[in-house]
Amino acid sequence: MSKAPAVQHEASVRVVVASDQSVAELVIPPGFPRAMITPAFCQGVIRQAGVDVTQATVDALEALLSTPLPDDKETRTPIAWHTLPVDGEDGWIEWSVEARCDKPVEKQGHEVASVSHYDRCAYIFVKPGQVLGKLHQATTGTDGRDVLGRVIKAKPGKQVRYAHDESILRDSKAQLIAQEEGVLWRDGDRFAIRRMIEVDRNVDFSTGNIEFNGDVVINKGVRDCFVVKATGKVEVHGLIEAATVECGGDLVASGGFAGRERGHASVGGSMTARYINNIEARVDTDLIVEREVINCHLVVGHDMKAPHGSLIGGDTQVDGVVEVGTLGSPGNVPTRLVLGKVPKLESVADSLSGVLGELTVRRDNLDAQRLQIINTSRKNQIATQDKERLTEIMFELSSLNKRINDGYEVLEALRVRIHEKRTIDLRVGKQLHQGVVIEIFDKAFKIIEDVRGPLQVKRENGEIVYQKDQSNPSLLAKVSEVRMAG
Repeated sequence: MSKAPAVQHEASVRVVVASDQSVAELVIPPGFPRAMITPAFCQGVIRQAGVDVTQATVDALEALLSTPLPDDKETRTPIAWHTLPVDGEDGWIEWSVEARCDKPVEKQGHEVASVSHYDRCAYIFVKPGQVLGKLHQATTGTDGRDVLGRVIKAKPGKQVRYAHDESILRDSKAQLIAQEEGVLWRDGDRFAIRRMIEVDRNVDFSTGNIEFNGDVVINKGVRDCFVVKATGKVEVHGLIEAATVECGGDLVASGGFAGRERGHASVGGSMTARYINNIEARVDTDLIVEREVINCHLVVGHDMKAPHGSLIGGDTQVDGVVEVGTLGSPGNVPTRLVLGKVPKLESVADSLSGVLGELTVRRDNLDAQRLQIINTSRKNQIATQDKERLTEIMFELSSLNKRINDGYEVLEALRVRIHEKRTIDLRVGKQLHQGVVIEIFDKAFKIIEDVRGPLQVKRENGEIVYQKDQSNPSLLAKVSEVRMAG
């Protein structure tokens, strides 16, 4: 009697792989001899199915075989899993300063509570050598594998796109370093440091005060109490309210300047404005006004030009030619115009005169000490310490006398130059009103009757005269009350 063939129980143990090869399961049918299910046997079945045997598979089999398997039902156990790829990271710039596209870089984050709301500035100013940020390259990522051991490719990151000019340097550490002073600007993937700020809105709490080493262009206005300072020119297209503007170059106030007695301007170049009301300003060169100048306190270092405008009220001092349409008003608003001054040179002369006065007092005190030592000492018996002090005094007196003599020579030259630069030239196109006070040198001429223009006030043969059209000049005193200026 022949033996029956051996039953191939192991054929009934199988591996089921998911259609996407993400997981593989070991399937053990009911009734399969449990003694045959060993780690080596199971790993052989898994390998025959083409599945990678990894440490995770070994750990899963160990966990499976550590507990009794049921005889009466099928056992399905996951024994392999895919490894997902890790895609690469895109390249990026880690800014040390916060950037905003199409605008100057803006500060963000927590504000310091003690900082004034006016002093909070929306623009980041950078200096040469300052690290602006660091460039991070894209990474390639890490490939994954499915349960059959096939590679699942990772997607590499995109390289950062950027472009900059010579105002920014990329060093060997991929740091971006400022090469000059200015404001960091970005436009998409392009950035640079610029020596000009362009503000597309009002200067207010959204921008804070602005202080910049360069030019500033403001497309709207400047709100009350805010400050704009620039070493270059400042151009404001909207209204300047009760604010402060200081610039080393020209100031253009296209929308006017309404200061309400709290507006201030200090201009190193010329100032051009639609109108100016109730401000205090010092303009180093020309003041050009389209319309009116009302109740202002002005010092103008060169010419004032408002041929179609009015100068009404306030106190105005002009070094050069004054050209206005109307001077004063029908209501006789107190209006004072000072001519013949040379503010810059006179300021230097006044300062020098003050220093010379202090040096003279010092010299007189030292000379008094010298005389006291001599008078209180017996003849030819001056004490040693007094001799030493006397020597010190004589040395300092010699130095002071030289400084004082040199100083007075400079002061005299300044006074000559001031006299040469004094300009008396007032041109009124329409009307010179009663009540206007025109100060020239040491005299104040208060106009006592309206004088129709066009007319010119000037100095001729040592006298202050006014002349209408081509007529003969007349003494300004004839239409004025004259008193001492000041």
